[in-house]
Amino acid sequence: GFAQAVFVSPDRNYLLVACGEMGFSLFNISELQSGWGIYPMAGWVDTPGYAEDVVAHPDLPYAFLACGTSGLYVVDYSDSANVKIIGSYSTGGYAKEVVYKDNKAYVTTGLRGLQIFDVSNITAPVRIGTVQTKLAKGLAIDDKYVYVADESEGLVIISIP
Repeated sequence: GFAQAVFVSPDRNYLLVACGEMGFSLFNISELQSGWGIYPMAGWVDTPGYAEDVVAHPDLPYAFLACGTSGLYVVDYSDSANVKIIGSYSTGGYAKEVVYKDNKAYVTTGLRGLQIFDVSNITAPVRIGTVQTKLAKGLAIDDKYVYVADESEGLVIISIP
């Protein structure tokens, strides 16, 4: 697949890759050395849609993926030989970027704006909010604000309640 985004697992042993039409790939980088090297693919799973972005849970071996027209997907990579989808939510828009913070997944969904999901039950994400923007694409977050890069509206800053 075409690598779209990468994220290093919190334990620094894996590189998580959103691979477009291929889905999710997991590379073992536990013995990463300075310079170039060849690091084996430890596992993968085909996700519906086009995997655009990936982020890891900070404490558990779960990845959250923004998968284009298919929405938000949650992947369990605890057993690299048996990577599997354990949860999903159809956003109704084009899921482009995802950020995780405090048991919430924030997903930009193009014409459907920013969607916010409670992922405290990792296998059953629940949409808890939507902030309508014209064409939400990019995303960043800190302790006080969510920053949305919107193709039509520019930068949209949203206070976290």
